Amino acid sequence: MDLQELRKQIDAVDDEIIRLFVRRMEISIDIAEYKGLRGMPVYDPERERLKLESLTAKVSENNKAGVSALFALLFELSRNEQERILGSRGAASDPEESDLFELSRNEQECVLGSRGAASGPEESDLFELSRNEQERILGSRGAASGPEGRDL
Repeated sequence: MDLQELRKQIDAVDDEIIRLFVRRMEISIDIAEYKGLRGMPVYDPERERLKLESLTAKVSENNKAGVSALFALLFELSRNEQERILGSRGAASDPEESDLFELSRNEQECVLGSRGAASGPEESDLFELSRNEQERILGSRGAASGPEGRDL
């Protein structure tokens, strides 16, 4: 096999890595939304440690350092993307600073319950909605009325 053919193979692998990286970052956005709604911190050092152990166990000794470095970088890029997403939506990364959108479903129901019971399907499905949809319905920090002027 000549050098050009080997480089074509590397190029094909690189294209696949890019596709998988983009997919991984898309999932990171979903994770950011999940964590943001629940007031969870972006960084989970124990999860990362266990994941690195699991990943490096799958490769030969020659590749352990490379796999560890690669995934440490991927974890950092994912954390940065999650922090960017949460920061752009005003979400707190510290549960102590969380607002309505970072509370658990029970906590959200307690807060909303003190403002009046949800009466329409749009309000009752509030907890299944994205942050943007919640903000549209609740307004800023949950103090607004519903789409037809009904208080939530």
